[in-house]
Amino acid sequence: MKSFRTFSLCAAVLAGVLVFQSSVRAQSLLAGDISGTVTDPSSAVVSGASVDLKGLDTGSAQKTKTESNGGYRFSLLKPGRYSVTVSQAGFQTAEKQVRVLVGQVVTADVQLTVGQMSQTIEVTGSQG
Repeated sequence: MKSFRTFSLCAAVLAGVLVFQSSVRAQSLLAGDISGTVTDPSSAVVSGASVDLKGLDTGSAQKTKTESNGGYRFSLLKPGRYSVTVSQAGFQTAEKQVRVLVGQVVTADVQLTVGQMSQTIEVTGSQG
């Protein structure tokens, strides 16, 4: 009796794993991903950069930030054209356009360039 319960438990776990794998495969048959790494001009990773994704065909929008390794990822995207825009203080905003295909991960690495130095000039006048 004990071995039958063990067998039943193993069969149930195996069935659960197969169902999970099927759902993951089904998602990859309907969607794709965009992932990339954001770096600076010296090829050092940029963490905490804002990454905006816009679907050029659908108008959809998503936002994320780069992780400590400079990486980002957008998952389960409908096939089509997308614009990836990356911004970070001290750097110029960068944009890259990519096409997502079903079941594929598109790599969209972005290298930022140093932004314009901003300067504040304070003008004071004296009355006299």
